[in-house]
Amino acid sequence: MEMYATAPIVGFLAVIVTAILVVLILRKLFSKK
Repeated sequence: MEMYATAPIVGFLAVIVTAILVVLILRKLFSKK
């Protein structure tokens, strides 16, 4: 029930996942060119 303790961790993981997805998409776009 520690929402305040887990919220920053979940947000941090979400940022990391988003960054990884962006990198993968950019790699695919550059590889096609």
